[in-house]
Amino acid sequence: MPRLLLALACALLILRAPSLAQPMGADQGLYSYVGERVLHGDLAYRDAWDQKPPGIHFVYAALRAVWRGDAAVPAADLAAAATGAWLLWRIGLTLVSPAAGAWSALLFLFLADPDFARLAGVRVRAQCETFIAMLVAGAVLSAVRAREEDRRRLFGAGLLLGAVFALKYNAAIYAVVALAAIAVCRRIRWNDIVWMTLGGAVIPLALLARFAAGGALNDLYQATIVYNVRYSGETYVSRWHVLRYLATFPIQHARVDALWLVGGLGCVVLLGLMLSNFRLTSLRQGYGGPPKRFARRRKAEATAESEGKPDASNATTQREFAASAFRRKSSAPMWLPIVWVAAACVSIAINGSRGLPQYFLQAAPALALAAGVAGALTLPRLPRVWRVIVVALLAVAVWRVNDFTKFAANLSYDARYMARPADRRAYLARYGGQRDVDKFAALATWDLGQYLRARTAPSETVLVFG
Repeated sequence: MPRLLLALACALLILRAPSLAQPMGADQGLYSYVGERVLHGDLAYRDAWDQKPPGIHFVYAALRAVWRGDAAVPAADLAAAATGAWLLWRIGLTLVSPAAGAWSALLFLFLADPDFARLAGVRVRAQCETFIAMLVAGAVLSAVRAREEDRRRLFGAGLLLGAVFALKYNAAIYAVVALAAIAVCRRIRWNDIVWMTLGGAVIPLALLARFAAGGALNDLYQATIVYNVRYSGETYVSRWHVLRYLATFPIQHARVDALWLVGGLGCVVLLGLMLSNFRLTSLRQGYGGPPKRFARRRKAEATAESEGKPDASNATTQREFAASAFRRKSSAPMWLPIVWVAAACVSIAINGSRGLPQYFLQAAPALALAAGVAGALTLPRLPRVWRVIVVALLAVAVWRVNDFTKFAANLSYDARYMARPADRRAYLARYGGQRDVDKFAALATWDLGQYLRARTAPSETVLVFG
């Protein structure tokens, strides 16, 4: 079984390989330009304007240093997907079981594939949220595995959260998820918070020092805080509108994105299991029943648990004891995916109510984990017939929500070009520019680049207005 799941994961990653032929999108082109200027010693906002926080520009500077071609963007997206899947597998394995980790990783690789999006996902590959999702997953894994006084992992989790903050300030909400990951395994101590805070301060302070040295602190503030507060705020008419959007957009998005559908169902199932476990625990503790009988029951269970075996003197059978152990083991990790999904929803809402597709990428690991954990905890307990029925219903729902025809068309178009590279202009004509509302046309961008390459020298300054 592990080999089969590994083969499926590799197959899903191979399905993303044809995207290496794609051009970079509009946002990615801007990040690459600013990243290129960073490599030449310039500063974002002072020498090259963009409203995104500085983290993404340094990411693209690193990408440009390694690979200057358009393929660097889908390659980075592919690497982030592979890393995120591995992290999800480790998180699920640590919290619940190998099955939870495996199914979380597979759902993430399959349903978060950008080929389901318009234009084969050109606009959403290697966005800020792509790296936020990966880094948060890394922070969660470090927090889950951190034992008491494990300063290295706690500092590492904070370091990753600092990188998340540098990519988007509103993503600071994910610090709550890291603390929840610690609380799942043990009690939170003040030292945990201190070491995570120290790690989280490293990258933001280093960036502040860099911009201060360049005299660009005000540029940083105006572009990434003042501008973005207005950019996000203008999409809401009142505070009530913010709450209404936060409560409704997950349902709306579940109608068009199968990962949000199965992840949302996973959250509902986990909430139901938590409520069920709470009620069963209350009964075991004697609430709502005859005091003497439950007192005897508590004493017998305490004796059995201390000896590591079920007590045969009362009515607790082997199966009941195993179910009790299941409840004790599974109750804690149930709420971590829910907290993670909730934090992602808050972060998305802070971006504004425009509903841009890249905003929702950051929730992908959390949704996949919720679905994977819920499936691993519930499906094995169902009779085989009901298991088949549930899986079949979910498969039909996924088929109806996601456009698999578009997925296949996007995949085959890129695969044919990679197999037999033809005219680049003809290939790029598909990516934007067909509609009047399109703000990006890959072919027009490529033609402009060819024109400038032929008629200007690298040392010349070119101003492009559009």
